[in-house]
Amino acid sequence: MNKIMIFNFSLYNLLLYFFIYAFLGWCLEVIYATIKTKKFINRGFLNGPVCPIYGVGVVIVLVILTPFKANPFVLFFCSVGLTTLLELVTGFVLEKFFHTKWWDYSNRKFNFKGYICVKFSIIWGAICSVVVYFFHALIDDLLSKIPYVVGLVFLGIFSFLIMVDLILTILQMVHLNKVSKELATLNNVMHIPSDAIGKTLSNITLSGMEKSEILKSKFEKLRIVKAFPDLKKTINARLKIKKQNEKQE
Repeated sequence: MNKIMIFNFSLYNLLLYFFIYAFLGWCLEVIYATIKTKKFINRGFLNGPVCPIYGVGVVIVLVILTPFKANPFVLFFCSVGLTTLLELVTGFVLEKFFHTKWWDYSNRKFNFKGYICVKFSIIWGAICSVVVYFFHALIDDLLSKIPYVVGLVFLGIFSFLIMVDLILTILQMVHLNKVSKELATLNNVMHIPSDAIGKTLSNITLSGMEKSEILKSKFEKLRIVKAFPDLKKTINARLKIKKQNEKQE
């Protein structure tokens, strides 16, 4: 597998990239949802802690756009185009098959049927550019330290888990679990790891938000205290000018 090459990337590495970025994308969704709603929401299509659209999206960007890395503007605009297309196709397919929207940009300006919008297309393009230029080098360095056999075991285990998760999720979405308590139980079991990881990540995010608000409050008070002497001087100066003008009158 390590010798099977796709546009200068080995199939082995691409599969590892998929799982890593699918997990990191899920973490990003949890953090975003926590900031927006102030509570934990287990985001994603599957039960486990992965968002496949992120894994697929980053792999596509790496395979197609790495040759354009030398030109940041081309890389950015192509990233915007690819991620927008991926989001549009994925959103459309998920809604048609499962009659559910996993994201909805209908309340955003310049959106198309709620699947895509200009603001998030630019955001995804910027994120992908940062990944290609900076972050992915760290991932590659990390993977280079993992023995090949260990990597294969990792791929085997997680490929099996994600396939099981996908099957259970699809069965759940088409409501076949109504006649099967065992199937519902399996879905709940699959949710346990993602709930545990997600709640921890959400709590860390909420804690960081609270500390940020405290620091912001202290900073505002400090600004007022520092500004007060200047404000007092300004008022006294204006009063002095006013008195002088009254004497002259």
